[in-house]
Amino acid sequence: MRLIGLLLCVAGLSACQKHDVSIEPQPQLSDAVASIDSIPIYKDELALVIKQTVGDFGAIQLGTSGREKVLESLIIRKLMSDKQFQQMDSEERQLLELEMKAFREELLTKRYIKQQVQAEPVTPEMILDYYNNNPKLFGAKQIRRFEMVRADVSHSPKLQQELSILIQGLTPHSNWKLTIDEARQNGQPVFLVSGNSAEKGLIDDYQQVIQKLEQGEISPLHSINGILVRFRITELVNIAAKPIAEVTPSIRKSLAPIQLKKSIQQEAELLMHDREIERYAME
Repeated sequence: MRLIGLLLCVAGLSACQKHDVSIEPQPQLSDAVASIDSIPIYKDELALVIKQTVGDFGAIQLGTSGREKVLESLIIRKLMSDKQFQQMDSEERQLLELEMKAFREELLTKRYIKQQVQAEPVTPEMILDYYNNNPKLFGAKQIRRFEMVRADVSHSPKLQQELSILIQGLTPHSNWKLTIDEARQNGQPVFLVSGNSAEKGLIDDYQQVIQKLEQGEISPLHSINGILVRFRITELVNIAAKPIAEVTPSIRKSLAPIQLKKSIQQEAELLMHDREIERYAME
């Protein structure tokens, strides 16, 4: 069972990384550790598979027993891949060749970028510009404190008409609490609620109304899910972003790939300048 698990681990890694199927033995620099039908499996290949399976640190820690298990799984993988190749027709083999070519080019491209392309460093000016242009990413926000008048009129068209007149009579500067208290004393099912836009559970319909209002403004009367509502913004509270010193590492991390991409584009332009490239129309 442990051998099967290790085999699946190696095979899964192979599938994820699209490893080439070994069709013919390749030149190696190390001694053979096994063979299949007189075709050797070399120490270099085993070392590579071990590294891909357990990582650099795991490879150092792996003992003889562990190396033997990886070798066994490698042998089984080769038997399966050779058998699969024998069963493929010419069209499938051609597609396999294309996949192997694409994977080879991908590996070489990554190696070229690693060895030949050097990204320009992220400057303090770039960090400051990113910080100033994206304050919300670093916690800056504006909270709206509000008063909301609400009345459930879903079961009474007559009540809806009466309370609509009452609520529409509210103004930006009138005493909402006094008006609603008097209405409640007269038995009207109307309520005055205070809150803020950062509260969890505030439904999107309410948020959409609130976010359009500035301090001191009131909303039109809305009927949402059978409930009459009207809002007044009583205060705008501005929450500052985190200090730039605190977020500089994360900004640098975000900008580094952009700098690398720019360097790759510049390198690509230089490479294309020295080669004759033709592009044909595609259907």
